[in-house]
Amino acid sequence: MSSKNKKQAAASGKKKGDEQRENSILQAVVLTDSYQTRFRPLTLEEPRCLLPLANVPLIEYTLEWLAFAGVKDVFIFASTHSDKIEEYIRSSKWNKPSSPFDKCQIVMSPSSFSVGDAMRELDGKGMITTDFLLINGDFVSTLPLEDVLRVHRNRRAKDKNAIMTMILRKASSSYSKKPWGERGLFVLDESTDRCIHYEEMRPSKKKAPIPVKLRKEHPTMRIRADLIDCQVDICSPDVPALFTENFDYQHIRRDFLHGILVDFDLYGKTIHTHIVTDGYAARVRSLQTYDSVSKDIIGRRTFPFVPDSNLGTDQNYTVNGHNIYQEEDVILARDSKVGRNTILGRGVNIGEGSSVGNSIIGNGCKIGKNVELDGAYIWENVVIGDGCKIQKSIVASNSVLGNNCLINGAVVSYGVKVEDGTKFEPGQMITSYTLKQASSEVSVADDERAAVPGIDYEDSEDDYTEDEKININRDGLAYSREDEEAYLSSSSIDLIDNLPGEDSDSDSDDEGHIKRTAKTGRSDSTTSFEDADEAWHREAYTSLLGAMENDHPAEVANLELNGLRMTANANFHQVRRAVSAALVARIDQVATKTGVAIGKVVTQTLERWETTIRRCVFERKDEVDFLLLSQRECLHKPAGPNILSAMAQVLNNTMELISEEAINDWWVDVRSSEDEKMAAVRKPTEAFIQWLADAETESESEGDDEDEEEESDDDYNAAAYHSRFLETECQSIGNFATLPFRQTKDAQLMTSHVDPDSPDYDILDDILDSFRANIMFRNFKIDGNADCTLIYGILWISECLRMLQPEKPQDPLPTLNQALVKLRSSAHENIVLPGDAKFPLNQYFQSPGSAADQLRTYITQMRMELAGRLVARLYADGTGKPSKWWLAFSKRKFMSVSLSAF
Repeated sequence: MSSKNKKQAAASGKKKGDEQRENSILQAVVLTDSYQTRFRPLTLEEPRCLLPLANVPLIEYTLEWLAFAGVKDVFIFASTHSDKIEEYIRSSKWNKPSSPFDKCQIVMSPSSFSVGDAMRELDGKGMITTDFLLINGDFVSTLPLEDVLRVHRNRRAKDKNAIMTMILRKASSSYSKKPWGERGLFVLDESTDRCIHYEEMRPSKKKAPIPVKLRKEHPTMRIRADLIDCQVDICSPDVPALFTENFDYQHIRRDFLHGILVDFDLYGKTIHTHIVTDGYAARVRSLQTYDSVSKDIIGRRTFPFVPDSNLGTDQNYTVNGHNIYQEEDVILARDSKVGRNTILGRGVNIGEGSSVGNSIIGNGCKIGKNVELDGAYIWENVVIGDGCKIQKSIVASNSVLGNNCLINGAVVSYGVKVEDGTKFEPGQMITSYTLKQASSEVSVADDERAAVPGIDYEDSEDDYTEDEKININRDGLAYSREDEEAYLSSSSIDLIDNLPGEDSDSDSDDEGHIKRTAKTGRSDSTTSFEDADEAWHREAYTSLLGAMENDHPAEVANLELNGLRMTANANFHQVRRAVSAALVARIDQVATKTGVAIGKVVTQTLERWETTIRRCVFERKDEVDFLLLSQRECLHKPAGPNILSAMAQVLNNTMELISEEAINDWWVDVRSSEDEKMAAVRKPTEAFIQWLADAETESESEGDDEDEEEESDDDYNAAAYHSRFLETECQSIGNFATLPFRQTKDAQLMTSHVDPDSPDYDILDDILDSFRANIMFRNFKIDGNADCTLIYGILWISECLRMLQPEKPQDPLPTLNQALVKLRSSAHENIVLPGDAKFPLNQYFQSPGSAADQLRTYITQMRMELAGRLVARLYADGTGKPSKWWLAFSKRKFMSVSLSAF
């Protein structure tokens, strides 16, 4: 080969290699402007992509997903407030050497007013040279991209006319109904995944025109109205070029997609779809979707993009079991309350008597006394005066609210000063932007962020259609459901056999159209419709039972269940129904398949899924509801009566999830015996109910008590409850684990109860939680040193309960303070250590040897603290009298011994 030919071959090889590398690089174009006005007046001052979503700028979720998906080159297309977007990106982690992106370039185009303008700008600058991902800067997702990229690239390799792949997600039957602007009717050729027709749906649109010829040309045609479209597309360089060629194309779906499909004979270009079933996808395109996505983030449906992943700069959130996320330096007044599904930013200060729930509070907010926040979005550095009540509203950064303001379903924009006693009605939008602009020549305050009075905002360019305005619920941020009944079913609709053809007998006006059908009726096809509650129950039950069958972690199943609940706005009764149904079904499955005793299967299953039950059973009426639902599920199982009996015992005695009061309420509830079947399925539980009644009645003599104890122990067959801290590393003296525990001040005593999922949960909580389950047992197999500490604690609680019993039947029960003084005084007295002759369980405990004084000190502190926490539980109902259900156990002896001898 000549030198010239060698050089040509080398150049050709280098060019081919460069092309391969270029094609392997995944690029993305992020449109930071939605080219809408739905977030005004907020977006008059800040770009939508930088608005805080769960205290993180919205664009962070989009960029995190791109990094997660392996994108290397990102072009951020900025129009409105482009200078602020540039400043933010330049100073962010995405512009640092540690950034996962090879390139993060900002494209400034203040003159662009639509997606079409942006595409034409990119085409004109020649920036796009390979296939790219087109998304919006308000996109929150966990969708996987590997499969769709592979399919798209393979398709493009075979057909260069396949210019775009739309990534759509199949919505579940219980998924929240989508706003009308997001709804589309996709007609697909299932053999090729090609989209052959598209119609944007709106409430006033009674018919969707489908060309009759499509049925003949595409025999595998299917009509889909169950797809979530967040406008995420993989595009070839042909897409920007086609926008340039068609200067009237503005919207990516309404204009571009529809036009390319209609003019297929002219362009010969095809657009395909890739439907995914896993992952989360949503666009924050309105105040209503802002509310919905915020709830999904709090409910961890967007995992791993959740608050405690700390996506924002210098964030350090922690989370507890009730979806309460808290940053550092938060100050809570003594009697303030923070409810579930809440985010508290850094430096938040909440005053006395205030309550916050289902809300997001930004950094540096100061909340006064007796304030109520429910469904509120409070952005950074907001000051809220005493006595304010805010529901389903947004209060933007640097605003100042006076005392006793009432805000319901309103938006207060940046830096607004609200006078005392002001009331904002649903739908009101308040801004100080106009005043700030008018005062630009005359400073209104020394600090440019200082709050100034606001005025009502009315947008002359409001881009909500009349159809959409009908469906906005002016009581808050959520779309109304009332006017959506006429919308197409969320399940797939296959009308191939029902589309009128040339020989159809249908009226000419209806030819080639799909009529809209009410959800409760029947469509013209054979598609059936299902009650929304039943559809949700089926999906939740199937999801949870599948998790049980596949031994998934309970936390993962809980997140999925919570996500289903929040997206469908299901109530906790529905959740309890799904949980009880799944548990009964799983218990029946295991017992039937393995032949293991039902009592053991029930214990193992309920303990395995304890956190799931706790997340839907909160108070006494919930406990009764859970038992009734479980009873109804047991009606359909041959072993149902025995399953129900075992569940009642384990939930009450072993796990302490269901109180004796709730058990009795359930038993006397007319619904539990409303017919012969309900009465029959609960029959075996009658012995347990009688046992509870007997435990409440004091016996006349110790001998009679011992006989009753033997009978109860013979009837009770649940497994003993071992310590949760067996695997925890700690110092031991002998075989007595000296596990750390928190010290509770008297002022905090009545709120000292801690959830087992909390990091503050300690060995003394463990002892109290397992006491009533373990007190029944005369034998206990010790599995580790923590069990020895557990045993001693249970014996001490038994002694405390005996000390609180009146010496004579006519004597009054002690008050809370009397009980506290008596038990703490006794905590220092008559402490006998393992190895001493009088210690009753020397066969199980090792002598402390030379560390006797150290163990005595630990046991004294343990008895003192345990006494205080026990008193808090005994007097928790606020009546001033100790719980008779706790005192009923005072005559029982754990492991047949007591501490009374020493």
